[in-house]
Amino acid sequence: HAYPLRFILVGILMDMIGIWIINVLFVFNA
Repeated sequence: HAYPLRFILVGILMDMIGIWIINVLFVFNA
């Protein structure tokens, strides 16, 4: 399957946001 480029970009963006949120939570929990 060839997924539209925008879906791939959205997936990468969501991954980056998820990692950022996890980092923020770790900082506040530390």
